[in-house]
Amino acid sequence: MAVTAEGIDWLKWMRIHGQTSPEVFDGRLDEDWIREYCLLAAEKAQQECPAVKPRLRSGALSERMYAAVICESVLRVARWTLLKSENDGSYNYSNDTPVRTPNGEDMSPNIWFSASQQRALEGTTSRGLAGTIHMGLSRVYGM
Repeated sequence: MAVTAEGIDWLKWMRIHGQTSPEVFDGRLDEDWIREYCLLAAEKAQQECPAVKPRLRSGALSERMYAAVICESVLRVARWTLLKSENDGSYNYSNDTPVRTPNGEDMSPNIWFSASQQRALEGTTSRGLAGTIHMGLSRVYGM
């Protein structure tokens, strides 16, 4: 079954993937924002990973996997919008949301895809040539 970004019900998938972060959508971000950012992230995914469009068309990339990657990237931006701070010189106020991952990579003002998300979109499993080629340094450095 061929899938296109415009044909996906982004609200349905965001309800599934956003359940762990109800504070993100608590009356703040409307359906138009969600659809627009999902379509923007989908377009960016197709630009950064050229294999996405043919894999979607052929069915090699499922709607479930595609939607999961897109929703994860949009959720990072949605979480970022929760950050509020103000400063007038005499006091500081900051309303930060708790970071849900130890490394803090779950919030960003930009749509981006991690290396594992890019591999999922492209259908590759290797991490690149550097992990498979022996560098020949073991004798020199005692490795």
